[in-house]
Formats: sequence, structure tokens, C-alpha cells
Amino acid sequence: MAIINNSDENRAAELYNTYYGTMLGVAKGILFDSAQAEDAVSESFIKIMDNLEKIEDILSCETRGYIVIITRNTAINMLNKSKNEISIGEVYDLQDNSLSVLEEITAAEARDAIVKCIRSLPAALSDVIYLSAVMDRTYEEIAGDLGISKDAVKMRISRAKRALRALLQQEAVKNEE
Repeated sequence: MAIINNSDENRAAELYNTYYGTMLGVAKGILFDSAQAEDAVSESFIKIMDNLEKIEDILSCETRGYIVIITRNTAINMLNKSKNEISIGEVYDLQDNSLSVLEEITAAEARDAIVKCIRSLPAALSDVIYLSAVMDRTYEEIAGDLGISKDAVKMRISRAKRALRALLQQEAVKNEE
């Protein structure tokens, strides 16, 4: 476990208090069982605590997205073990950057187009892109977070980039018309 001092303990408690309801909601939405959802939240929280030092801002969109992805994948893994089927969707927001007004407008338009395209990708692809691009996680970390192999992460990122590129090109053509 990553908790080694009072500061870490306080951050862990703040994370738990802030996101417990969200985590439980995500897990219940997948598992449809309160007891299993509680187990999924516990397992997810252990995974999150192993990476506590990488969480800078507890209240950021990136942190929320990371927590939702970990919880969702933990619940899916639990569900897969019980051999049930599932369909899920999640929306991610990207962090704003400090730019000039013109750059900010241009960046916001580009970000909105990218987010729209990422949202349309299957969850397996959107999760790896989010963890890689927004959370700046390594292939090994993503593999551990999602419970898949490093090679699977590489393949999903490659497929996600290809799909994202194609979708962005389609959006560009629509905007030119």
C-alpha cells in the first residue's frame, strides 16, 4: 500500500470521501448488486492507493476520470468472472490550458472535436487513450490498471489513434463543407 505518512493518509481519506459515491454508482451500474459493487470499490481503491503519489489534484477532472476508469474496469473484470454481459459508456473531459484568448478558443474547438471523437470510440479504446494522453500513464501502468497485458495496451493505443485520426479527418471534411 502506498500510504506511508499522515499526509498520504489524509489524501487517501479525502479521495475516498470525495469519490466513494461515484465509485459505488459506477460499480452498481455494472454489477447490479450492492455487495459486489462494494467489493469492486474496495479493490479499485487499493489499485488507486498504489498510485497515490501520481494524483496531484484530488478534485481535477483527470483524477475523477482515472478513478472512474479503474472502478469500471475492476467491476467489468468481476462481472466477466461471473460470465455476464455488459455495455457501458463514459464521458471524459480534458484539462484546460492557460493560453491567450485566441489560442484558448482555437484549443477549445480542437479539444471539443477530439473529445467528441474519443466519446464515440469503444470503451476499450477510449480508456487507453485517456490514461495515456491525459493521465500520462506508461504502458505498464495502464496494463496494471486495466488488468490487461502490455502488448494489449500497445495494440489498443495503436487502434485508438488510428480510429481517432480517421474520425478527426471526417470532422474536418464536414467542417469544410
